[in-house]
Amino acid sequence: LTATETITSVNGPIRLDASGDLTLGAPVSISSGAGALVLDAGQDITVNSAVSTTGGTVALLAGKDIRLSSAGSIDTRSGSPSVTLTADTDGVGGGGIDLENGSSVDATGGAIDVDATDDIHLGRLVTGSAVTVDSAAGSILDSGASGGPDIDASTAVLRAARGIGTGANALEMALSQLEAAAGPGGLWLI
Repeated sequence: LTATETITSVNGPIRLDASGDLTLGAPVSISSGAGALVLDAGQDITVNSAVSTTGGTVALLAGKDIRLSSAGSIDTRSGSPSVTLTADTDGVGGGGIDLENGSSVDATGGAIDVDATDDIHLGRLVTGSAVTVDSAAGSILDSGASGGPDIDASTAVLRAARGIGTGANALEMALSQLEAAAGPGGLWLI
């Protein structure tokens, strides 16, 4: 399923389901109210545009990979709704998350939860609340240095089987509290 036209709902909710890949090439938004926005794909989800709500939760659920291009963003705009990105929802064959340099996820005051079996590459995660990033069999890595810290939040919990950041490209943080568990690749933060 490829969405090439703008999708807007007043008061929501919006739910897009695809048995294969789901690609957003145009903005998807809930213009008022606190309706939920859910993208659910049996394979990959690719976001090449803005996804926004006015206080509603956002969930991206992919059987394989999730990718936000440099033009992709998620913004809840107000309140404290959660944003959830989950790759490899079917538990078969793995799945990673690639938030390219320039992409952003802003949950305003809500929690951000990012989960994948394979590697997770971070663009920007922003919230006044908590961020959790969990790579069950991979690493948590920095996609680039555009726009500010990779994680700008009150607290963060990072778990990765292989490592967090690298010596050549550490994750940038703006936090009050951090809990982290990294594998043999070590923990590299600024």
